[in-house]
Amino acid sequence: MAKISGDGKLPKRIGEYIVYQLEGENIIRRKSGFTSKKINDDAKYVNSRNNASEFGKISALCKKMRLVLKEILPKKNNLAVCNSLVKKMRHLLVFDVKSARGLRNLSRAFENDEARLALVGYNFNPDCEFDNFLEHVLIYKNSDYTINFDSFFISKSVKFPDGANYFGLRAHSLGFDFVAGEGVLHSPEWAFFANDSKIEGFFLKVDAVPFSDIVNFVLLEAQFFVLDGGSYVAVADDSSKSVQVIAVNQL
Repeated sequence: MAKISGDGKLPKRIGEYIVYQLEGENIIRRKSGFTSKKINDDAKYVNSRNNASEFGKISALCKKMRLVLKEILPKKNNLAVCNSLVKKMRHLLVFDVKSARGLRNLSRAFENDEARLALVGYNFNPDCEFDNFLEHVLIYKNSDYTINFDSFFISKSVKFPDGANYFGLRAHSLGFDFVAGEGVLHSPEWAFFANDSKIEGFFLKVDAVPFSDIVNFVLLEAQFFVLDGGSYVAVADDSSKSVQVIAVNQL
């Protein structure tokens, strides 16, 4: 790299060199970096090709999973929801110990108990300001498919947004095939609680997904509502919604 000067406007390229401005001065240096041909063919970029292949497949699967969950995921911060899920699933690829790099997949990763455990507690809404519901879950019973809660006061554990006066909970079961990219979601009715109420002796029933050869998830959804004319209306800004993973492969 060196400085260059001359009369008139300098060309952007001179042979194998490029010319650009840096801090008010003209700089010339040899062209470097990589091209698409090198990325596709050069042996030293094999890791880049493998990473790109795995990233593309995971991104496609995450999109299909979000489509299955579209009715319960927050709409307000959709980009953050998308990016967070892809990032989380990419981290789970390390649990596929059977496949070579570039060929790893989530289906094999979820065969590992550690991968399933690593997803417990994950919130599909990364910007959620309250995601501490797991501390109130006494136990998830997969024998009768229920989530049992510890006793706690709503107002002490949850910060309500302006205008909201009710809090809703429901438990979903999601079955997702990471090979076919297909899934089914079972969603029950809401359970509503006033902001000054106490949850005590409460449990949520989970509708079992009737498939055993796919990955099964138990999801706990929490959202704020306004009681208006006898009807519960979800707050317009759903960025406060929580959708948390309670269990994986336990249905």
